[in-house]
Amino acid sequence: MKYTVKFKAEAITAAYSGKNGKCCCGCAGTHYRRADGGKATAMIAKVAKIMSDPTIPFDLVEPGTFVSKVIGNRLYTAYFDER
Repeated sequence: MKYTVKFKAEAITAAYSGKNGKCCCGCAGTHYRRADGGKATAMIAKVAKIMSDPTIPFDLVEPGTFVSKVIGNRLYTAYFDER
């Protein structure tokens, strides 16, 4: 059975976009917090769209905390807790 999950950008508190295979401390990517507004809001919307795409498998899932997907050499993570 195939499941489709739709992520609302409003439910995502922060997002990360960085090089796959590297740590997620920010040295190989960028963290975006909803509270920062502007570019962060646009990136969170993009990450919500990626997370909702059923053709891209989830790489890491920590229910209630975060989900991650890899596209090419890029890791995208959506966080649902306060960061």
